[in-house]
Amino acid sequence: MNNTNDLRLLVTLHVKPEQFNSYLKAMQAEVAGARSEAGNLGFDLFEDAVQPNTIYLFEHWVSRAALEQDHADQPYYIYVRGLEAQALTGEFEERVLQEIHPHQPQMQPNGKSMGGTSAQALILQTAEAGVIEKLDSTFAQAAAALRSAAGCCGLLLFSNETNPQERVLIDAWDNAAAREAAWSQEGARNLTNLLASAPWSKKTTIGLIDRGNDY
Repeated sequence: MNNTNDLRLLVTLHVKPEQFNSYLKAMQAEVAGARSEAGNLGFDLFEDAVQPNTIYLFEHWVSRAALEQDHADQPYYIYVRGLEAQALTGEFEERVLQEIHPHQPQMQPNGKSMGGTSAQALILQTAEAGVIEKLDSTFAQAAAALRSAAGCCGLLLFSNETNPQERVLIDAWDNAAAREAAWSQEGARNLTNLLASAPWSKKTTIGLIDRGNDY
């Protein structure tokens, strides 16, 4: 697991259609500012590739205080929070994440961003005994081969602090061809089969468009 003092978040925000462009621009300014802070270890901003007007914040902080005190005092953060009432629909989801089998050193090659033009999040839930444990161990066996594959920008598996039966798998690649080649290799076969065939009660694939590096 990662350092118990650090904080990782995956935040889902739904934006009113008429406010999307202006809110996205304000969020991009916040992301750029956050990455300049000593307490920030990574901050990615994604747009949902399918669901309109939905964005995701993937954040990594050295501590909760770095987010709730130091970051919260910054003008770009205050500005974005001031837009929420008029820009957001009110639907909100925040997952507090703990990394499973962390990669060392942390993969942040592009100035505290995963980067990559082909990224996705896979959200998995199951109540079946042993399936989550099998996922964790199978991921550990496959992670090195996938992370060393050409074009890999990041491959991370997380537990959800408030739901022990949920896992979040986030991966980012230089392009779709690199992802396809990596996931089809022999070293990833057991993980691929498990993701496809295990008795998941919830399995949601979210295509992610990087919006934190295009301002």
